Amino acid sequence: MLVWKPIPSQTYVLFILVGMQGIAGAIWDPIEAALYGILFVNKEEAAYSNLWLGQNIGYFVVYLCGPSLRVQTIIILQLVYLTIALLGYFAVEIRQYRKRLMIASIDNDFKVSTIF
Repeated sequence: MLVWKPIPSQTYVLFILVGMQGIAGAIWDPIEAALYGILFVNKEEAAYSNLWLGQNIGYFVVYLCGPSLRVQTIIILQLVYLTIALLGYFAVEIRQYRKRLMIASIDNDFKVSTIF
């Protein structure tokens, strides 16, 4: 969208982009909910309410600031937010991976110590 120059005869491209956004949202929403369920074990109710609250605050901010910003600025901000979100996701994945490794090593130490 940053380099594309819309032409009036190409309005179908906008419909394709909106459709792709809908498909991506349909794929990502269950993954996001599952991630919250995994991260906040025994606190699911608070986790899901915070998830939906954060999403709705995001919608509110976009509708509040959207009319006063240029489209190029909005796209750049969205790319920045996406980059921050991906970095956060990777940090959570690495943290969960290390946690599983630690639990596995504790289990192995326990099994070895019970044999002798």
